[in-house]
Amino acid sequence: MAWGSKPTASNFMGGNLNGIRKSLGYLAELGVECIYLNPVFASPSNHKYDTTDYYKVDPHFGSNEDLRILVKEAHEKHIRVILDAVFNHTGTDFFAFADLLKKQEKSEYQSWYHITRFPVREEADCYECFFGFAGMPKLNTGNEKVQEYLLNVLEYWVREVQVDGYRFDVIDEIDENFVLKIRDRLKRLNPELVLIGETWAEGKRLLNGCEMDSIMNYSFRQAMLDFFAERSINAETFGHRLETALSRHPDETNMAMFNALDTHDTKRFINSCSHRLDSFKLGVVVQMMFPGSPSIYYGDEVEIDGENDPDCRKCMTWQENPEEKESFRFYQKLIQFRKKHSAIRNGSFTTVLADERVYGFARENEKEIIEIFVNDGDSAAEITVENARSILIPKGNFYIVCRKNGEIIEEICS
Repeated sequence: MAWGSKPTASNFMGGNLNGIRKSLGYLAELGVECIYLNPVFASPSNHKYDTTDYYKVDPHFGSNEDLRILVKEAHEKHIRVILDAVFNHTGTDFFAFADLLKKQEKSEYQSWYHITRFPVREEADCYECFFGFAGMPKLNTGNEKVQEYLLNVLEYWVREVQVDGYRFDVIDEIDENFVLKIRDRLKRLNPELVLIGETWAEGKRLLNGCEMDSIMNYSFRQAMLDFFAERSINAETFGHRLETALSRHPDETNMAMFNALDTHDTKRFINSCSHRLDSFKLGVVVQMMFPGSPSIYYGDEVEIDGENDPDCRKCMTWQENPEEKESFRFYQKLIQFRKKHSAIRNGSFTTVLADERVYGFARENEKEIIEIFVNDGDSAAEITVENARSILIPKGNFYIVCRKNGEIIEEICS
């Protein structure tokens, strides 16, 4: 299909690893420090979550060498690269399942899956599968041979390509003992590898210090949706939800959480906000200033829209010079501010104002205190800051102030 065509569950647009490599300058200019790639391994589908070969980059995207070069050039720009590890299930063309289909009860790989009846056909009632999709049979990750095979896969890409970590798909459905082995093997190989688990739950077990470094923080995202998109909660409840989410984990864990407003599995945040650009931007302000690692779904920085999957996977608008857009500069300014001020990266979090649709919070460490105020209401809001100074924040606007030793050293407002 032509670049820019409407995404469907089965069409292909032609994006590849070399295209990402050519865009590394754009990403560095934006301020990106890490790229998380959806699955890149061999698969017949466009979404690539039905793996055929874990040791081969899919030809749609390029070659193993193309991935190696991408990682090398990303590292030269101080950008890390994380791969998607889809170990909950495979595709039906994966060698073990193909052998099972061929040899049935005589296959040495029948224990690699959860078979419910023989003869096994590509039908969902013959085996456990992901969300009932027969094309994605569920692996038995409690099987030691499966574990060893997948551990070797993880080590292979670290050694051969120097990837910087993995995001584990459907981590809470993978055998827990296997997850413990993953951390042990990979951290012995490289202690700096980043391990991120996908879970839509709180994920407290995964963050016990023995499994994942981080999870996709969907409780944060839901609070953001309820306040900025749905407007179903007020600022007081919003602050309480954020503080509750932070209270579940130690500070070190909170600073590593994967904080996204949207992903490949959800509608775009701008769509969730009913294209209210002010609400969208205020959500981005909170995301960038909140404890954790803000994750930008590609194209959010240039206001690409999209409803639920697959519409959320539209092509990037390279032909429109995205780096010249105002929204790109908006993201860039917030990222630069975040990098400049250590209190945003490692400081404490405290709600300082919660009044209907006006919310404020502070980030503080031994060097500085930063206060962030957002007004998503329908009228201007007057707030009082240090030394009884009054600030008027127009509707749909924000105000950020940084103080050091009681003196204002920087202010940002929209």
